[in-house]
Amino acid sequence: MPLKLNPPYRGYRTYLPILLCLLSCKPNTAPALSQTAPSTSFTATVEVDSTQLKAASPEEVREILQGAKVDITPLSSRLTTPTAEPITNDWFQWGRFGNRISPVSLKLDSTVPAEGLRAYAPRSLEGTTLLIVNRTEHTAKTTFRYRAKAGFYRIEHLAFTSPNPDTKEKDSTPQISLLSLAGVELMQTGVFQRTLTLDPGQISLIRFTELSATTNRAYQTALRLIGQLASQNAGAANALRAILHEGEPYLVGIQAGGSPSQRAKRYKCLQRLLLSYNQAQSRVRNYLQQNRVQQSIGKQIHGALQQFENGLGDIGGLSAGLIAYLRVMPEKDDPAMPNMRAYTAIVTLAHGGTSGVHSIALDLDRKNLPSGVLCVPSEPENFTLLSPSQTIRTTFHLRVQQGQSFLPRQCVGDISFRYFDIPLHLFPQTW
Repeated sequence: MPLKLNPPYRGYRTYLPILLCLLSCKPNTAPALSQTAPSTSFTATVEVDSTQLKAASPEEVREILQGAKVDITPLSSRLTTPTAEPITNDWFQWGRFGNRISPVSLKLDSTVPAEGLRAYAPRSLEGTTLLIVNRTEHTAKTTFRYRAKAGFYRIEHLAFTSPNPDTKEKDSTPQISLLSLAGVELMQTGVFQRTLTLDPGQISLIRFTELSATTNRAYQTALRLIGQLASQNAGAANALRAILHEGEPYLVGIQAGGSPSQRAKRYKCLQRLLLSYNQAQSRVRNYLQQNRVQQSIGKQIHGALQQFENGLGDIGGLSAGLIAYLRVMPEKDDPAMPNMRAYTAIVTLAHGGTSGVHSIALDLDRKNLPSGVLCVPSEPENFTLLSPSQTIRTTFHLRVQQGQSFLPRQCVGDISFRYFDIPLHLFPQTW
């Protein structure tokens, strides 16, 4: 089915009207739409064209959420004013809803009502997210076709399904899962697709992040902040700028596509960029420890450089065919530690590429854990080799003091590996 294109939209407006509209809608009480045929599942095709833009529609978002079996609007209840502090990983924030969207077209079985599946695609500088709601009483076997420009695309699926029927509470919260899907490198503007199964009433957000753009933006942010540092300490700023400029010719390595010879040199480029990153980051740490720069600007530069390194790892991992994800869940409390709540964190790395990766270590990013949280084992688990089609995982047991504030989303995985002898990191997160 051809994509229905719309005129590009270049205006700018805050996304507050969208959110206010979402928050004004009442919990859904309308019955979900159902098929006219007795089958228990149907097929659907959803096409998104991220190369086209148009204005966002707050009313459309509110209406799309009608018919779902779960109500997720309360998760955004604190995001009601422009000055409100965003909630990390709130679904609205996670989905990057804003003032622009990309056109979406749907093709459903003839036995399914036209409104049985609804979709909406917010567009941002980081990429595109597809909000899709299965408003029927049946399972939807859905193929997603995504048209985009050349790039490296990380794909994540955040799903909200009906509460566990065994739960006795009347207004129990929906079940939430966040999974990483196999990413893709588009050599040029084109289409790639994925297939997912949507439960009856399920709300899904499928997020496509363009890694080249986000990585390059982190690099440019670091340079901009270094420019601000020059007014405070010109010597420190010049030293940092010189280090990054030495690696600048190798930024071609974070771009998708190119000639076969350029792609063959990609890992050499990543290696050189990592060298520049390590040198710059070491300098920033020294400046902070010696109070040679203001703490605020120094930490901002440190953060931008960290995002740049994370992007290099994501691009390297995607090119290698790696899929990393983290799952955190409560576990039965230990009678031997009556004042502690128990959680399990599982770090997983799957290999869907064609060449083995070496020197793998699976761990949690412990600096992100709140102070006082116990983690066992206390060291990462190491693996010599991960071959194609293999999956490895490590389980960590967390103990949190009763009364201490803790959310599973505060856990971040830390996966290190070597590919073409380049040390890279992946940092999978959970919801």
